[in-house]
Amino acid sequence: MKNQESFQPGVTYHLFNRGNNHEKIFFENKKYDRRGSLFQEHLKRNIIDTDEYFKNIVLYIHLNSDHHKLNLSYENYPFSSYPEYVNGTESFIDKVNMINLFGDMDNFIYLHKQKKINMDLLDDINDLDD
Repeated sequence: MKNQESFQPGVTYHLFNRGNNHEKIFFENKKYDRRGSLFQEHLKRNIIDTDEYFKNIVLYIHLNSDHHKLNLSYENYPFSSYPEYVNGTESFIDKVNMINLFGDMDNFIYLHKQKKINMDLLDDINDLDD
C-alpha cells in the first residue's frame, strides 16, 4: 500500500480529474440552463482559402508576441516557429513549402519586418488617440 507522501499522480490521474471537472460543469450548466464557452464557440473561425490570406495568418502568428507586448521580439520568441525557419534548425515543420509560398527566404524575412513596422505605426497612431 502506498503512503500519501510518496504518491505521484500520473497523466491518467490528471486526465480523470479534468474529465470529472468538465462533467460537473456540464451537469451544473444543464441544471441551471446556463450556457458558456464550454458549449458555445468563443473563437472566430475563418476559412483560409487563398495563399495571400495564409501568408497573412503566418505573419500574424509569428508577430503575436510583439503585438501583445511580451517584451520578446518575434525573432527570438521561444514559442514561435519563426526562428526555426530563419536559423534552419531541424524540426518537423515543412519549411520548404512555407518559404516557397513567400517566394524565398529573403522575402519571408522582409515581409515579417514590414508587417512589424506597420504594426508599430498603428500602435503609435492608436497611442495618439488615447
